[in-house]
Amino acid sequence: PCAFLFMVIAMTVKIKHHFHLGILPLAYSILSSLKFPQIVERYAPSGPKQIVSNGLTLTSVVLNRLTAADPLYKVDSWAFHSGLHLLVPIDPTKLNDDRIGRTFDAVSEHLAPIFLDFSRNVISQYNVKLSEVHTDGTSLYFEGVYEDDEEFITRGYSHDGHQGKIQVHPLLVTTADGGLPLYYSLHPGNALDKKILLPALGAFIEQYKNIVEQDKTIIIGDRGTISKKNAIKMNKRGLKFLGAVKLDGKLKKALYSIPEDAFRESTYRPASKRGGLFYVAEIPVELSVGKESVRVRGIAVISENKRKNDIAAINRVVATVQEGLMSIKAKLGRRHYREVKEVKAQIRKLFSRRYKKYRSLFDITIVEEEGRVVDLRWSIRKDEESRLRKAAG
Repeated sequence: PCAFLFMVIAMTVKIKHHFHLGILPLAYSILSSLKFPQIVERYAPSGPKQIVSNGLTLTSVVLNRLTAADPLYKVDSWAFHSGLHLLVPIDPTKLNDDRIGRTFDAVSEHLAPIFLDFSRNVISQYNVKLSEVHTDGTSLYFEGVYEDDEEFITRGYSHDGHQGKIQVHPLLVTTADGGLPLYYSLHPGNALDKKILLPALGAFIEQYKNIVEQDKTIIIGDRGTISKKNAIKMNKRGLKFLGAVKLDGKLKKALYSIPEDAFRESTYRPASKRGGLFYVAEIPVELSVGKESVRVRGIAVISENKRKNDIAAINRVVATVQEGLMSIKAKLGRRHYREVKEVKAQIRKLFSRRYKKYRSLFDITIVEEEGRVVDLRWSIRKDEESRLRKAAG
């Protein structure tokens, strides 16, 4: 009956315009409740004769990015056909790329306070926890030539696989609770995370000093960001942090000395059911760079799945290398397999690239008589195998 009634109405009522609003009502309601248009107007007030305010212009662009991501010259068309003007008090024909460009110019000098005020409103309204924050760098690449900014927009390590492209290097600070961006800073495309971290954290803490409790907030980063040097400086500043450090000989020795029964099952569970269990043990770790050092809490983690995969990889390497050695042994006496130096060259070739780190696992003996190689013998070093298997995971 409902379908029939709809057909009757459709046949008798002439529909002038049809709008598919989608998520626009919800998205606009959220932006409005967070006072986004008012924040923009606070820092970039509109002119007295301006038809579409800077606040509503930028709000419309944000809604477009969230739903359609059209080129700027098509935003006015999108605003009409999406029904945006039914929600936002604007004339969509006035939302052209010239209006958007002028709004961008107006807010360009006030991006940091607009970003900060909006983030604070989100934190307050949604009770976002600031006990843990994540920090990391990324890259945004560009096409074309930027002669006026060639020292800033330059080549560097690409985080998104666009090697060889010019780029800038943003550093982000986000909450663990909900992934809310709290702070960002832009750096030259060839900047290193570990070099820009401390100034960025200083600015972040200063901006949020009224709501971020420094002694209760844990800053989380990877080993490319929280280097040993940064960890020492962060500790001196009273910052709490969690990061992965690169293992040197001293740290490896401490890690491998932990008995298996010292590890306890972690309460952490990955989102994927195939993630497996994790086991943790705490050990004191001394980080030192030059004459500076600091003693911190170290957490060793064993991944059940990674250990399984690492051990399987070791077994594959052992099998593959032994096949290679057997192949070399079968060719002894032939061309390129007669003299000791030739056989050594073949062994080096076998352990080149992906198997290089496993060379210490094998004890290889070349037997020669009267300058000719007559036999090739090998065995697996049990102590090295035990070390590799213990390091697995």
